[in-house]
Amino acid sequence: MDKDKYKVVVVAERILINKITNAQVSVKLHQPLQENDDWSCAFSIDGKIEKVVGIDSMQALILALDVIRTQLNEYINELYWLDDLEFLGFPLFVPMYFPDKERKKIELLVDKESNNLLRITEDDR
Repeated sequence: MDKDKYKVVVVAERILINKITNAQVSVKLHQPLQENDDWSCAFSIDGKIEKVVGIDSMQALILALDVIRTQLNEYINELYWLDDLEFLGFPLFVPMYFPDKERKKIELLVDKESNNLLRITEDDR
């Protein structure tokens, strides 16, 4: 991979902290680039650049965020973001490759639980 090509534009960055050493770990998301009929989106974790490929720029961005979350989950006990020791700020996406029926069922369950939590939070005010 031509690493210089993917260093052009960083569209987002998050700094995580190592719980033991207090060292900063940079997570960067690069601008999607069209490559022939597909789109790629590079990202880096602590300077190591990787890329994913999607059918359009949005899918490439979503896939990059999902791969970042997956890779960081291996280090969840070593890193933190803000004061949260269990969530690094990269949400779980329902995988696009799930069949439509199952994906919609999961999305409805998440929406229902989110709305319930929101109502509980509002009732506590």
